[in-house]
Amino acid sequence: MPIATVSSRMLAVTEEMRTVMDFARNVLEGDGLGPDACDFMFGNPQEMPLRGFVDALIRHVEPRDVHWFGYKKYDALARETVARSLSQARNRDYKPDDIAITAEGSAR
Repeated sequence: MPIATVSSRMLAVTEEMRTVMDFARNVLEGDGLGPDACDFMFGNPQEMPLRGFVDALIRHVEPRDVHWFGYKKYDALARETVARSLSQARNRDYKPDDIAITAEGSAR
């Protein structure tokens, strides 16, 4: 039987998910919630998503150029957007030059 190699990142994700999975297993394997219960543990997939949500996803996920999903450093539009959002949320003036967007959220 071949031995599977699992990355340290995948092992970390598995460990982080253990509590959630244990909780889910206890609920799902237990006596159940009853026939009238609404189980929102992981969403309610039998309901169709709101049209506005779907439209927003379609509008913002569709790539607009060949580099859309590529790794970008110092994306001016992203930095402007973050600066504007932070300025509004914190009631303080942030400039795009104040923002550093780096891989994995940490400077290397």
